Amino acid sequence: MELENLVAQVFRDSQWEIGFSPEVFVLSAPSQCEAFRLAALEPETLAMWAHRFGKVATLIQYPGGDSYRIPAAMAESEVTMAQEILVLDPSNPLIEIHALSLSPCLYQEIGWFLDHPAQAGGIVRVTDNQQVAMSYANGKKTADFTAGAGVKKAVGWKREDFWHPGDLSEFDREWKQKLEPNNPNSWIEYRWKSFDPERGITSEDGWIEFANRYKLLVDEFGNSYHVSWNLGMRDIAKPVGV
Repeated sequence: MELENLVAQVFRDSQWEIGFSPEVFVLSAPSQCEAFRLAALEPETLAMWAHRFGKVATLIQYPGGDSYRIPAAMAESEVTMAQEILVLDPSNPLIEIHALSLSPCLYQEIGWFLDHPAQAGGIVRVTDNQQVAMSYANGKKTADFTAGAGVKKAVGWKREDFWHPGDLSEFDREWKQKLEPNNPNSWIEYRWKSFDPERGITSEDGWIEFANRYKLLVDEFGNSYHVSWNLGMRDIAKPVGV
């Protein structure tokens, strides 16, 4: 939809309000339903809107104090379900996306990583353990094999491709017992052993122990994701029994 048409559509209803903060362009919706409708249908247009005003994002607020955040960087992207890698900002990539349909609540998580480019982390889809988003800060950690492979390639890996199988099974049991969906106060810290997927699990070299923090996100369409932040890592010897 053209930007001008969106302006006319939104503000034809006097219940909508417009405002600015130092960093974001703010739309105040009359209800969560209206906020979600606009965020879901017009993400690229809303991103362009923020870009034209020189803001980092468009924020759609609704009664209750919550909001949907659409980063201005999305103005240069094409959101697609195609099995290909998408760079939100090719001239200054901060997060890489793979085979992901962006829903409104995921916009907020991706927006957080864009606002905190030094934080290594990402998003994994729970149903198939597929990494779907990865911060470029992961590639700056020289001890991590992600740096060698490159974030563009690493974001396409599944957990089975580089997690120690026993640690993955234990992690699945733990998060199912402890994590509450969409609760900002519900998170776990977990340490797990990882092998270099380029070398394979039988390799004597390339083993790393990661310490990550995880929370559980369930989007508006019922899809579950783990959002993680890396807390640290260290080189380790190949585990006994592998």
